[in-house]
Amino acid sequence: MADLMVPSLEFVLDPDIALFVGSVDGVDVTAAGYSRIGTTAVLWGVATLEEHRGRRYGEAVSRAALAHAATRGCTNATLRSGPKSIPVYERIGFRYVCQHRTYAAPRERDALERARHAPRSRRAPRRDL
Repeated sequence: MADLMVPSLEFVLDPDIALFVGSVDGVDVTAAGYSRIGTTAVLWGVATLEEHRGRRYGEAVSRAALAHAATRGCTNATLRSGPKSIPVYERIGFRYVCQHRTYAAPRERDALERARHAPRSRRAPRRDL
């Protein structure tokens, strides 16, 4: 399945993106990436194949990514994590700051239907300054 997730060449060549793959006995078992924004590394895409979980491979590939980010001038890092991964990132030195919510845009048909039934309001004239 990992063979199906090949990034585009443009993505791979971007100097502000780095990708990492961890292998055990010649088998790719874990991966991570980060994007650099100024001096901040945004860690993302940390994953380990299910049959290899629980051996700290995700932690190892995350540490490798963060070490690389430091050599590229990053002085801090951030990430978003699901609840199962929080202990992994706390071991690395991250601390929990807040819960992130993700919202999806409504399907076009649903948005049009809601707009059609929404009460009409009077708008004050707009003036550009």
